[in-house]
Order: sequence, then structure tokens, then C-alpha cells
Amino acid sequence: GLTSIEVMEFIVENARLEFVDCSKDSITRNVFPTCNIFIKHILVDSAHQGKVRLFNADDISITLGSYSLTMKNGMNKLSFGEIGLSTASGEVYVKDFHLEPLYNKHDYTRKLGFQTDWVDLRISKLSLKRMNLRSLLFEGKMHAGLLEIDTLTLDDYRDKRVPLKPGFKPPMPQEGLRKLKTYLRIDTVL
Repeated sequence: GLTSIEVMEFIVENARLEFVDCSKDSITRNVFPTCNIFIKHILVDSAHQGKVRLFNADDISITLGSYSLTMKNGMNKLSFGEIGLSTASGEVYVKDFHLEPLYNKHDYTRKLGFQTDWVDLRISKLSLKRMNLRSLLFEGKMHAGLLEIDTLTLDDYRDKRVPLKPGFKPPMPQEGLRKLKTYLRIDTVL
């Protein structure tokens, strides 16, 4: 009988990826206009335990290009130039990240009706290296050896002439990290 299947390369180039989420009350569609998938040396055999190679492959590399979405409150747009993943190197990266306000500094807080920060954030490249992807996928634990941030530009503005929202205290970043429901460990930040 058949005891093993071996494929040296599986390549998908310049594909369009559409992800449809039907898990909530409304259907959400996310479209990535450019998607490249490269899978190197797939080996499925009866002796394989799956402890070293993830999904029976030496490497699974995926790059998604040019994606943007408007945030739930309708005040900001989030965009990426490219998102990439490699199981062999244990790296996940984002290029040309941009959190962009959809209104100018004057109109932003007036649209919300209370005082808040207007934030324009750009990062040339954000990468998580030496990630334990097996632990992330199968146990929900996020462990990375290095978080590298290349060229971060932050423009932050708060119009203090607009009143505060009664009883509202926005969480600080460390509070958000403490309240994470998943395990998170990053050894080094550069």
C-alpha cells in the first residue's frame, strides 16, 4: 500500500485571496489583492510524528500584499503594504503599517463628542522573529525571541478644549497587556 507522499515544491503566485467570515451575525469579507504561497518539501508518511516539521513541510511561506480596513468606530483606517510568514525561520512580519485617522485633528474629537487622542502611526517594518509557531497554533501561546521595529513615526495630538467623557478612563498599554487572555512572551525588543 501507499506509505508516503512527497512533494518538493508547491507554489501559488499573484493570487487573489478572499476570506469570508460567517461566524458572527453579519458576513465580513476581507480581500487581499496579492497572495503568494510557497511550500517546500511536503512529506506525508506513516512514520512522521509531526514534531519537527510544521504541517509536514520544511517551510511554508505566505505573503499577503496591500490590505486596508476601516476600524469599527469609523474614525481610523488600518493598512499594510505586505504581511509575511515563514514557518522555517519562525518569522512573521508586517511592512508599511499605517494607522491613519480619517478626520483632521480639529474634527476628530468633535465627531466622537469627547476628548481622545488623534494618532497617525507609521512603521516601515515590524517583525517577530524566532517565533514558536507550533505553540501559537496548537496551544494559543505566543512566544517570540525578538520583536524588531524599524522606523516608527508617531504623530499624536489631543484637543484638550473638548470635554472628557464622564467616567471614561482609557486603558494604558501595560493594562492591555496584563488583560490579554493568551500567554505572551517576547525576549528582546529592538
